Amino acid sequence: IENSRISGNYGGFVGGGVASLYADQLRIAGSTIVDNTAYNGGGVGLYVAVDVSIHETTISGNEAIDAQGGGIFSYVALDLEITNSTISGNSSLNEGGGIAIYGIYGQTYLRNSTVSGNQSTDPLAGYGGGIYLGYVSEGSDFVAEFATITGNTAGTAGGGIYGYLGPGSDVLLSSVVADNNAPAGPDAIGSFDTVENNTSFVGDTTTATFSYTVLSGDPMIGPLADNGGPTLTHQPLTRSPVL
Repeated sequence: IENSRISGNYGGFVGGGVASLYADQLRIAGSTIVDNTAYNGGGVGLYVAVDVSIHETTISGNEAIDAQGGGIFSYVALDLEITNSTISGNSSLNEGGGIAIYGIYGQTYLRNSTVSGNQSTDPLAGYGGGIYLGYVSEGSDFVAEFATITGNTAGTAGGGIYGYLGPGSDVLLSSVVADNNAPAGPDAIGSFDTVENNTSFVGDTTTATFSYTVLSGDPMIGPLADNGGPTLTHQPLTRSPVL
């Protein structure tokens, strides 16, 4: 799917805009997926999908009306890569207003991408306003690298990112997780691998653990706007500590 606009669709159980079930390969590039609805994966629904790439794409204003993954829903991710993309303004009733991933087997990357203004609304099951990671299997990783996760809201916990149990790794590399909101763990809940001298910024660190020290406080970043890239981004302000 290249240079396409997918808008205003209803997908039933999974995938309002795009649905990929038991597929060996999926490429989405230079596209806009907006204002779609489904029970799971209002924008994009992946069900046992292998080798998925989402590049320079906007996924915005989609809704998971009864369950998980307002922007993207993935059940059993077998190598998923999201690069230079923006997932914004999506909503889910339960987990993962922006992105919900259940079962990572292999490598899942969020690189040079923005997850902003998403929400998981249920006060009892609204986990991971920005990102919900359901399970990372042994030897597998979720890696957020040069990612910005901000302005997301969870009804229950983990406004920015909620990392559930699993023997694999949730990794933050040079990423910003800040200015999110939730009754518990406004920015992050979980245990995250970080790398020495490759500093990430997490606004509120009280409900997460990190293998190396991260910066915290006010990231001083601007609103979601056109800053010259393929999608909307948050640009650091003058004197921002993330510069």
